[in-house]
This record gives sequence, C-alpha cells and structure tokens, in this order.
Amino acid sequence: MKDKKGINRRSFLKGAGLVSAAAVTGCQKIKNSNKAIHNFLNQYEEVIVPYDVETWETTSCSLCPSFCGINVRKIGERVVKIEGNPLHPVNRGGICPRGVAGINHLYNPNRVKSPLRREGSGNSAKWIPISWNDALKELSDKLISQRNENPAGVMFLHSIRSSILEKRLYHHFMESYGSPNYIPFNDAYDWDDECQLDAIYLMQGILRKPSFDIKNSGIVLSFSNDYLESCENLMQSISSYGYARRERKEGRTKFIHFGTRLSSTAASADRWIPIKPGTEAIIALSIAYVLIREDLYDYNFVAKYCTGFEDEVSKDGKIRRGFKYWVMSGYAPVDVEEITGVSAEEIITVARELYSARPAIVIGRRDDIMTQMAVHSLNLLCGSIGSKGGMIFPHQIPLTQIPKVKKDEVSKASFENNDKSSSGAEGFNENNPASVISKFKDNANPVKLLLVKDANPVYSSPARDEWIEILKKIPYKVSFSSVMDETTSLCDLVLPDCTYLEKWGGAAVNTSEGYQVFSVSKPVVSPVVDCRATEDVILEVSSKMPVGISRNLQWKNLKEYLEWSIEGLFDAGRGDVISEEFKGRWVRLLEKAGWKVPKKITKQEFVKEVLEKGGWWDPIFYYNELPGIIDPKKGKVEFMPTSLKPQIEKIIGSKEKEVRTKYSRFIEGRVNPFYPDLISERISEKEGLYLHISKTISLTSLSQPNSPWLMDNATSVISDRWETWVEINPETAKKMNLKDGEYVIIESSKGRIRAIVSISEGIHPESIAIPAGLGHKGNGEWSSGIGSNAVDVMIEERDPLSGVLLPDRTMVKIYKA
Repeated sequence: MKDKKGINRRSFLKGAGLVSAAAVTGCQKIKNSNKAIHNFLNQYEEVIVPYDVETWETTSCSLCPSFCGINVRKIGERVVKIEGNPLHPVNRGGICPRGVAGINHLYNPNRVKSPLRREGSGNSAKWIPISWNDALKELSDKLISQRNENPAGVMFLHSIRSSILEKRLYHHFMESYGSPNYIPFNDAYDWDDECQLDAIYLMQGILRKPSFDIKNSGIVLSFSNDYLESCENLMQSISSYGYARRERKEGRTKFIHFGTRLSSTAASADRWIPIKPGTEAIIALSIAYVLIREDLYDYNFVAKYCTGFEDEVSKDGKIRRGFKYWVMSGYAPVDVEEITGVSAEEIITVARELYSARPAIVIGRRDDIMTQMAVHSLNLLCGSIGSKGGMIFPHQIPLTQIPKVKKDEVSKASFENNDKSSSGAEGFNENNPASVISKFKDNANPVKLLLVKDANPVYSSPARDEWIEILKKIPYKVSFSSVMDETTSLCDLVLPDCTYLEKWGGAAVNTSEGYQVFSVSKPVVSPVVDCRATEDVILEVSSKMPVGISRNLQWKNLKEYLEWSIEGLFDAGRGDVISEEFKGRWVRLLEKAGWKVPKKITKQEFVKEVLEKGGWWDPIFYYNELPGIIDPKKGKVEFMPTSLKPQIEKIIGSKEKEVRTKYSRFIEGRVNPFYPDLISERISEKEGLYLHISKTISLTSLSQPNSPWLMDNATSVISDRWETWVEINPETAKKMNLKDGEYVIIESSKGRIRAIVSISEGIHPESIAIPAGLGHKGNGEWSSGIGSNAVDVMIEERDPLSGVLLPDRTMVKIYKA
C-alpha cells in the first residue's frame, strides 16, 4: 500500500474543499463529511498493479453454501477481478456481492499473518508470532496429552454451513481421536435462513434439506422467509426467480409474500401482504381452512400418502382428532383477520390462487415447531411433496465413502464410557446451541481443549456473556480463523486458515431443480500471508499422533483427499464434468434412456478434468420418488406427527411439566395443537414493539466481515451505510415524534443499542427492523466498532423441542438518543 504520508498539502486541501462545498450546497449531509474525507484519503491506499501478463483461472467461491463457479482475472500474480463462470450450473455466470468482494477477503490488511501464541493473561497478554513447526508441535503435544487423560475432553466447534468435504474429514478425525464432541454449530445470525426443516423431519421422518423447484412452479407462497437475500443457496434462488418471471413456458410464476417487513423478497413478489408479528401460523391455518372448506386440496395425495388428516378411532373407541377437525374448529378467515391484520377477503383470495395456480410451493422459516408444521401442511394439501414445481429432495452426491473408523483401545474405551458416537448430525434438536452449552457444563467430561473453525459465538450468540465465561474456563483453545474475531481473541493459539483463493476445496450443492453438483475450488494465487489450509493442518497433526489415529486418515494433504473423494463420482457412472447447458441436456437424454454416460478417459484423467473445470454435475432428477422422501417406518406423511411423543420424552424433562402436557395432549388429539399458542398469545397485550432482525446479502455471512466494499453496499435504506439503522413505520414514528436520520436508543430487558432512524412504509407499525452483521469488536478496521450488534438487545427464546432460536420474539422500546 502507498504510505498515507505521500499525500501532499494541495491534494488534502483540494479533497477537503470539495467535501465542504458539497456539504454547504446540500448535496452531502454534514454528518457524512467525515466519511467523504475518509474515502478521499483512502484512495491513496489503492495498490497500483504493474503491467504484466493477464490470465484467467476457473475455480469456485466458498463464501456461502452456494459454492458458485467463478472466473478469476489476474495481472501477473495479483487478483484484480472476480466474475461468475457462465458454464457453472449453479450460477451460470451470475455472482452476488459477496462473491465480488472475494478480493477484499484475499487482500484483507487485517488478516492474521502467521501462527500466533498468546503469552500472559488479562490486559498484559500479548500475541507472539511463531513458526508453523512450533505451532503444529504444540498442538500435537496438547492433543496427545489430553488423549492420554480423557479423549472426550476435546471438542471441535465447526460451522454447520461448511462443506461436506470439511465436515466429514473433521468428524472422522474426532471419531478416530476418541471424542464424541464434533459439533456442527450455528447460532442466531451466523449465516443464512433455513426453511421448515423441523416440520419436514416430524411430518415426513427424514433429515434432508429440500430444494424449491421455483422454475417449474405456478405459484410461490412464502411466510417470512427471505429466500432472495438470505437463503442457503442464494444464486439458485435468484436465477430460478428470474427464469420463473421471464422464461417459464407455462406462464409467469406468481409470488406472494407474507411478512412484517418489505424485504427484497417481498419487494420482488407480486404481492407483499403485511402481517402482525408472529401470526404466520394463524394465516397458514386459515388458508388451510379455505382449501378444505371449498374442497380445493389434492384429495388423492392426502388420502394415499398422508395420515392424521381425518379423525381416527382407536380399538378401544377413543377418538383422536385430526388436522381437519382442528383447522375447521377455529381458523375461519373472519375469525383471524383482526389478530393477523390480514382481511378475510385477502386470505380467501390467496387460498384460491394457491390451488388454481398449482404446482405450488409454500416456504416458511425455521420458527417454532407449531408454526413450521402449520406452514408445511399447505404443501401437503397442495400435493407438493416431491412433485415437479414443488418441494423436492435432491439425492446425496456419490463421493467416495470414507471407511468406517478403526478404533484403537483408547477410542473404544472413550466411546463406551460416553455411550454415544460422534455422529455430527444436523437433525432435529441435534447440537443446538443450548445443548452445546450444556456440554461445557458436563462435570464428568469437562472440555479442556477446544478447536474452533468458522464459528464465532462470542459475536453471534444471544448467550454471548455465557460463552465468554465458558471460554475463560477452558484451559487451551485453538482457533483456525483467518482474522482476529471476537472468539479467536479469547483463544490461546491461532492457526490462520487460507482463503478459498489460496487452497483446494469442494462442496456438494443442492440446486433448485434437484440435480446434483459438486463444485471444486483451487488455489489461484500463492498464499498472501503465512497461512495453511485447516484440512492440511489436521492431516499433518494426525500423522504425528498414535497409529490408531493416523491409520484412519490416510491422505497426505487436502488435494489428495479431494482427488480421492472425486473418484467416487467416476465410479458412479453418471453425470459429467461441468459444461455448457447444451451438453448437460445431452447427458440428461442419455441417462433417461438408461445409458451410463460414456467415459473415454481414465479415472485419473477424469479427476484432473474435474479439478481444472471447477466441478461435476448430474443434470437429471426424477420427480415423485415418494418412498425416498418419507420415512419407511412412518409409511405416510403425518399431519399430526406421532414422532413428537418420543422426542418429548427424550428432550423435555419432568421440570417442564406444562410444556410436556401441552405437546402430549396434542399427540393424543385431545386439544387443538395450535390454538393455545397462536391465538391467545396474540390477543395478550405486550408492551413495546416487536424486534425484527433483517439479513442483507452483504452483511449476513460471517466469512466476510471486514470488507469496505460490502459495507458500502449493505443497503439502500439509508445514505450513511456505515451505521446501524432502524426501520420504523411512519405511523409509529409520528407517535414517538421521531424524524428520519436522527439517532435513537433501542432498549430491551437485555440491553440497549444505538441506531439511526429510517422511516419506512415497509415495516409493520407493531415492529421495527434492524440489520444483523454490524457491531463487531474484532475482525479489522472495516468492521470493528462500526454500528451495533443486534443480538445485544435480542432475548434468547428457543423452541422447547427443537432448540431453534425463535425470531421476532423480543419486545423493545425506543427513545431519542
């Protein structure tokens, strides 16, 4: 970077004069003057790229689970531009703001430059740079020592959003080591929104993430799920939306969105229907009421593939009320319009459109169990499970399967004593943050060595203070972060990971049309700092450990592990190296005709081509394979899931008698499963405003917290984007005498934060909205100390069964700063 001292007096005065003139003339607000001067001065920090040879590299972006294909432009060894790869089936040339900002990620001036060891404690603690040899020896010695004492005392806390390649390697390492504590972790606003996953598990009996076949759908109905800005596979959602709007042969797809805020998803819909906070389930059940009353549901699907819809009579004559009975007993549109803020006419219209425009998709968010089930029941009524234009479930990518761990005596004894295996499950109530915290309080197996990768609970968790105390009590903590984030700053050893542009990687991606994609990333430049891929670190450390561990991880490095995994794609005899759409159609025709895709190359040549072209795909998906998406033990999809009963017995203790009784009566069909929570809670008056935390494309992901470009493109709501803003309805602002652009204090029973007012018609009068992703206390100059952290005022309320953090439950007050 050019030294700031290179700015001469004339340049400085010229820039300051221009800013002052703009402010005086009203073109620039006074409060932005300092920002303008700051931007003017920092143009001198730009790197001047010397003339050199231009080259392009094909790889994939791993800044979110979409794993889009990208082309990277280089001048010499300097990356100067990132574009979408038009041949990659996930994004076909498209790219989101995060992908463009990959250059910021690579050349982040605040990256950890080398391994660091903490020396000292408290305010006197210092970070001392050490060599990789010393760092790996220290980590190996600590792991061996802890294994001799108690292997279960080691925990690996890892982002649940990481690739399958990473997760299965780390899980394999931990199981070989003898610890059941490999934890795929996600909390609050770490990453992206999820749909009604718990309802899918309870009603269908499967632990699989769905895709939404928007391209072939006639209507998409969403309940507070912003799938065009904060979903897991963003580029697929955006491209499918564009196709459904412009190219669908059967006619333009209709989009309707229910929600408290006019998000980008709501603004892109044909209709945004504002609702009172927390009433999604009531509206969904009222729509179900209309579908059932007017006989506008898929009778054949419900009769053949579902149970629990009609009343059932047991052998002893007891009646178990069904879904139909409860819905028809209390959710008539006229009965819920005052509670929800949606007119009866609107509800009836949407219900009729949902049926007439089929195939249909109904997308909810991961809310409380009852809300998820209410929303998902509409997919059942529309016959949209596994069907074209509905909710589909992609198959697993046929990578080479990792062989079962051969446990040595230490590992065997550890798992026998703990009476469980390291599953790394991502299913119902598995490894939710509340249960993770309880693991740290296990006096029988206290965590004494913690490994942290792509997780930052000290920033993202509402239980941040508790996490800080937990980390202080763990004797030794290792972070693999590339930046000094809030959690890393409390660790004892930092082993900086490389960015995706500096290392190999691979990820299985679910597409909206159901076909399978395996994206590959490769190093396009030499490491900018002294970093190493975490996968290489784990493999090297395992090679230094007892043979009982090293024999289970036979790969020398990450590239060898990646190549070995890709061999399974060749052995599967289907799919091909990613290519243009025309070739994909040819592969599709061959497979549908029963032919295996012809391979004129050897396995080694195939692997090499996959690495060079950026991935593999199988452009075929078969609809209506219901046996594969319904648990064989269930046999049918359950409107009133009996599987809740063992979950209640397992999860809810006797101390929570009221919750236990409520759910038990629901299973037995003795009470309305929804009414007590959904109606009476809405009727009860709550003081204050509901807090809605929004997620923007630029700020949602933890993987890119220190990018000036993303900060400058965070929102169009306010002009000064480098600050936390609060969206307030004009009606609410008038009552409080608040004006656009002034600062306010937002206060809950937990804490308070400062924000700038943005008056907007796009927020319900009973709610306010603030963005996630700001208010860091670490990471670097472009994020630390900028704005406020939304979780500082967020009350931690979780579903008692799933452990999911519930959105829009916090009540806040606002007053002028």
